[in-house]
Parts: sequence; C-alpha cells; structure tokens
Amino acid sequence: MIYLNKLFVDDPGANLALRDFPSSGEYDLTSRISRDKTLDGGGVLTHHGTSFFDRTFRVEGRVSEAEAAVLKQFQDNGILVRISFWEGCFSGHIYQLNIQRDGNATIVFYFKEKLS
Repeated sequence: MIYLNKLFVDDPGANLALRDFPSSGEYDLTSRISRDKTLDGGGVLTHHGTSFFDRTFRVEGRVSEAEAAVLKQFQDNGILVRISFWEGCFSGHIYQLNIQRDGNATIVFYFKEKLS
C-alpha cells in the first residue's frame, strides 16, 4: 500500500491510499560517480555516494476516477507530497503521471528528502 498526502496542508480530501499496485517500487537509484580523463590516456572514477534525491520511484497499477483527480491536482499544482510506503516516508513531487481510460496508471515520483 502507498499513502500520499499534501505535506504542509491539512486537507482531508487530498489523502490517498493506493492499494492496487502489483508491480511497483523497484529499487532504482543512480550513484553519484564522476569520470575524469587523465593525460596518460587512462581515467579516474570517483564514487561520491548516493542520495534519496537521485531516486526514481515508479508505481504501476489501477486508480479510480476520484484517485486520478487527486493525483492530477498534485501534479498540476506542483504540490509537495508525503509518500509513505514499505521503505519509509519521503517528500517529493509527481514527475510523470500517465492514466489510461481503463484506470491503469503509471506514476513516477522524484524524492526531495527522507522524512523517517
């Protein structure tokens, strides 16, 4: 289950509990690695770690018309949302939202920070 709500606004009409997401939440994180060329024809790779900021969280499943309306509102208005799921609680934005007429949805979140 994935819970979404506005981060700084107490609005009971803008809380979602997304239940029907069977293929969701694969771990997708990019490392911060710099690649520099050296004068001898070689190179140096430096690993600068990872951050939740670099994480892409994709969920796929079905949404109702009411859930789709709230998701569209979150994306259209650039609302910072709290995203709670099995890995913890994060703040972030909806980066990409694709909702088909039959209710199948793909939602991509970018995280700003880990809250807990």
